[in-house]
Amino acid sequence: MLNENNMAKILTLEILFEKWFQEKYQYASDGTKKQIRSLGENHILKDHRNVSIEVVDDLFAQQFLQILMSKPMRDRDRINTLGIFRDLCDYAVKKRKLPYNPFLELRLPAQSTKRHHALTEQEIRCILCLDPHKVEYVFFQIKLLTGTRTAECLGLCWHHVDFSAKTIQVCDQLQYLHAEGGRRTLGLSGHLKNFKPRVIRPPELTFDLLKVRLEDQKEGGSTGEEGVPDYIFT
Repeated sequence: MLNENNMAKILTLEILFEKWFQEKYQYASDGTKKQIRSLGENHILKDHRNVSIEVVDDLFAQQFLQILMSKPMRDRDRINTLGIFRDLCDYAVKKRKLPYNPFLELRLPAQSTKRHHALTEQEIRCILCLDPHKVEYVFFQIKLLTGTRTAECLGLCWHHVDFSAKTIQVCDQLQYLHAEGGRRTLGLSGHLKNFKPRVIRPPELTFDLLKVRLEDQKEGGSTGEEGVPDYIFT
């Protein structure tokens, strides 16, 4: 095991990593230790095991970031790997092996999380040929007219719709929620984009479609309090 006496001989990232790992994760769970060591071995030490600590500067940090971004790995693993190197350099600064931490202000480039899927001609024809009274038809039309996300559209309730003012309040998402006992249940969550509810004013056709949907629900017996169903699409 490394100690303070041989810290003066630390010259490589491999030795520094081992000392840092022993001190910081001494009492961590086996799962955490395995994860940190795996990221360190595969994405830091694999290519920089024998790199001298003295060369870890701003240029080195930028080059490491470029290599990290080019690797086929999950974004979460990239973030954790960069965090490990940042902590490692903090440790080196405290031990006076580095004059400053070149990873301190380094961040991963912003990446779009959007996944665009253009509908095929066959999918478009299937939607257009649906019965206007089918919930699938109304759902696709409302999404198109309101610009809401799937979870937001599924979370729409009738009390969100103001037929007289021609407005719809988007304030919830229908998604899986963690319940007691580790089980997951469907429920409303207020986590929206920018964490803010919004009021939208879609075209007139939107409310014509919603009126048809409301009547269909009432005829089908899907009603809540006072004979009005809760969710629009579920």
